[in-house]
Amino acid sequence: MTGTPNGALPTEVSGAAAYYLQLGMIPVPVAFRGKEPIHRAWQESRPTPADLDCLFPNGARLNLGLMLGAPSGGLVDVDLDSDQALSAAAELLPATGWVSGRDGRPRSHWWYVTEHPPEAAQTPFKDPKGAMIVELRSTGGQTVVPPSVHEGGEAIRWHDFVQPAQVPINELTRAVTNVAAAALLAKHWPTKGARQDAALGLSGWLLRNGWAVEDVQQFVRAVTIAASDPEVEMRVNTVKRTQRRLRANKKVSGLPRMVAALGKKNGGAVAGRVRDWLNLAKKKEGESGKKGPIRPPDPYRPFPVEALPEPIRTFVVQGAAAIGCDVAYLALPALSVAASLIGNSRVIRLKRNWYEPAVVWSGIVGDSGTLKSPAVGAAVNPLYRLQKTLIKQFRLDREQYQRDKEAYDERKRQTKKKS
Repeated sequence: MTGTPNGALPTEVSGAAAYYLQLGMIPVPVAFRGKEPIHRAWQESRPTPADLDCLFPNGARLNLGLMLGAPSGGLVDVDLDSDQALSAAAELLPATGWVSGRDGRPRSHWWYVTEHPPEAAQTPFKDPKGAMIVELRSTGGQTVVPPSVHEGGEAIRWHDFVQPAQVPINELTRAVTNVAAAALLAKHWPTKGARQDAALGLSGWLLRNGWAVEDVQQFVRAVTIAASDPEVEMRVNTVKRTQRRLRANKKVSGLPRMVAALGKKNGGAVAGRVRDWLNLAKKKEGESGKKGPIRPPDPYRPFPVEALPEPIRTFVVQGAAAIGCDVAYLALPALSVAASLIGNSRVIRLKRNWYEPAVVWSGIVGDSGTLKSPAVGAAVNPLYRLQKTLIKQFRLDREQYQRDKEAYDERKRQTKKKS
């Protein structure tokens, strides 16, 4: 998908529709100075160049929308609905070559292409009172684009019109969520006197939740810029100081201090919404504000294949070599399969009145593409085939039992009649 520099887009809606269609996007006729498509079944429309004269008659007063998501090659729109989101986006959204807006709200739409666009027309982020902050728009929706006219009479124009950036959907969703959280905090950022407390609390909260120092610095910068805080660098510098105290296992500020700085009226609700959006840990009941540094996970240790009995050991070693995966991917499900085959036929006596059957629950964790599914299939598919065979035999045996029982009952009735 390619674009052109500013000024190259045709000024007539009909010509622009043809241009967008050539780029692989689906143009949608929209009411002039409006946002709603004029055709009821617009979501099913897949026009060809020959259809455009009918959809966009030359000289007709129309606006132009672009269908979003899968129909337009994964095109998505990040719609910034608040002043704080506009400021935070410049710090937190991935750079892109397509940015549109109008004079009253410039650079309010950032456009991207993603391989797996969301199936929802809108993924909204609202403040606790219901006001929209930002939304990610995708499949099932459309957004009005140049050369359209806003309902207030302002021309919708491209601020950047080169090429929409291609961004993985998980990265884009995380960035949009960060923008929403930063904008919400900025909207309720305290006035002079409590700003440093808010920055200290926010820094400690994010660092304790495992955020990298650079990510926390970027987020704090976005919040303070969006809040028009005059001491941006001072707030950002609190992050490294907080990190040093955490490493020294010293007491640092966190969520309670930030909530107090935001104010009793809105602090709790704002922090709760930010916590949910950023998937941060909830503060447990009765938990003190003091926490130690986050302990990194233990280093990976290879599965002790030598501890497996034969023939499971050979199956695991040779199977992992054939598939090209870690031996643990086969060893764990193989142990679960062996345990299920033993079932309750054997138990281990741990104490005089304590017996445990062969029950093994296992799960494997690994990055995408590391062949987890083929390994699990190699271990469990023989069990599924055996289960299928046994179920089939059970059904046959049950049917034969029913026939034998009916014959027995009939003989019993005949015998009773003769007597």
